[in-house]
Amino acid sequence: MNGLTENAFFFLRGAFQQLENDPKRSVIDFYAAVELFLKARLLGEHWSLIVASKPDLQQFKSGEFQSVTFNEAIERFQRVLDQPIPVDAVKAFERVRKHRNRMVHFYHPEENPSAPSIIAIEQLKAWHHLNRLITGDWVSKLPVGTALKAMSMERNLTRHVKYAEQRFHHIKVELEAEKSEGIKFASCTFCSMPAAAQIDERPWLRILDCRICGSRRPEMDFNCPNCQVLGTLHPDEPFRCQSCHHVVKTDDFYEALDQDISPIDEYMEADTPAICDECLTYQSVCKHQDGYLCTACLSAFDAVYACGWCGALGTKQRENSEWAGCEHCEGKAGHTRSE
Repeated sequence: MNGLTENAFFFLRGAFQQLENDPKRSVIDFYAAVELFLKARLLGEHWSLIVASKPDLQQFKSGEFQSVTFNEAIERFQRVLDQPIPVDAVKAFERVRKHRNRMVHFYHPEENPSAPSIIAIEQLKAWHHLNRLITGDWVSKLPVGTALKAMSMERNLTRHVKYAEQRFHHIKVELEAEKSEGIKFASCTFCSMPAAAQIDERPWLRILDCRICGSRRPEMDFNCPNCQVLGTLHPDEPFRCQSCHHVVKTDDFYEALDQDISPIDEYMEADTPAICDECLTYQSVCKHQDGYLCTACLSAFDAVYACGWCGALGTKQRENSEWAGCEHCEGKAGHTRSE
């Protein structure tokens, strides 16, 4: 596994350094780094998870095997590890992957003078998600020191931030016009520019929609359970109270946000916890305020729905689910086939 992570950092450094002089190589190297980190995390669980089909230990040791593709790796995080990669992260990696494919097969960067700018912003977003995984949930499954190396990579993003700043100054007049209409802006978590428009989803829930990098990140008002001082909660990162310094871990978000007051003896009739069909997280949806809230991605919903066959609860209404089933069953059709 050390070899995988070292190679990943090698490609990552190359991607950051080659952005201006060789944007095509930058894209190819960055995507190679993403794939290697995904495989390193899977390898940290078990060697067979990075083998595409029919795992054979001797072939694995000799290097004579076909490794999983990007989509296969993403699927194994969800189906085998039950630790799905956040949807926004998958989308960011997917954009880099598609850009890489265009570069390799159809695209010539010299024909587009803005290529480095486009690539820089895409990589800023993708790196933010990748870095959060490397220094967060994956720490214990990667070689010692990997998180520290990832943190040190931040200084290599100087060129990328420069392009984000150029884009910010280019649309500054448009942002000022939006401000005059009452729209509030905050600093974007991904590109660091003060260009994330605050869009109210609920009185207590907002989406930060960045005009520079296109990222959308939710945040919500949250009273500290320890001192009741109002703070701000973000998905995928612990809540830290600015007043009493109390910390609420992400694993404890459900308990902290759930407002279901149903008696314990009515558990079998309860409609939460439910599955979030936005981020595909199992049993992350709780009752909150006047509706439902996913405690993993902070998506709000007005209702939850039960599968007509297996009864699994989710946030998406599934048509004809009694016959076709849902993500967790094959419905009556599958039951009939098996008989």
